[in-house]
Amino acid sequence: MFARELINHDLPPLKPKDSGLKAIGWMDEFKVAHLPVVDDNGKLLGLISESDLLDINSPDQTLKESYEKYIESYVTEATHFFDILKRLMEHDLTVMPVLNKDESYLGCVTQDKFIELIGHISMINEPGSLIVLELNVNDYSLAELSRIVEGESAKIMGCYVSRVSDSTKMNVTLKLNTFEVRGIIQTFERYNYVIAASYGENDYGEDLRNRFDSFMNYLNI
Repeated sequence: MFARELINHDLPPLKPKDSGLKAIGWMDEFKVAHLPVVDDNGKLLGLISESDLLDINSPDQTLKESYEKYIESYVTEATHFFDILKRLMEHDLTVMPVLNKDESYLGCVTQDKFIELIGHISMINEPGSLIVLELNVNDYSLAELSRIVEGESAKIMGCYVSRVSDSTKMNVTLKLNTFEVRGIIQTFERYNYVIAASYGENDYGEDLRNRFDSFMNYLNI
């Protein structure tokens, strides 16, 4: 699952002409501690935090007048779920801006979106690795994917499917019962499958579980 699929389109960005009071009001309304600030050309200026806003002497002034330095953090639309998670935790953010290949602002991924998805991806808390495939919707066959994986003496322990927006493609996340995925990836590639991402012994290994555990602590679940 990638950033473009996780965008919360209900969360509006701020403009430099907006006041600090408006920013605080929106943060309270949307239950976030950060908001993106985007210029009139659709370019991200950065994030502003609730704590910084509370330090402003004149919150009725515009952000352009009262705020000097924004938090510089964002991901691209093709960034995978786990890498977004890593950035959120590293910078202690409640939202993460998403940019397209032209570095124009697309929207934000929110902490609440991750909470919503926990039920769907709880399979990641079990030992093993993940492989994310990108394929055409009409080419999807779990039976064929299982045959390929089992041919490499492994098992699919879980599967999560998500559509790619405005596309005939889909992403299939497979949870496997092994950390060794090199042979499985090579076999998928022989069958002309596109590997969008993989998290196994040679990539993240146990760190994958550590990220999930840290995320659960981060959310206090």
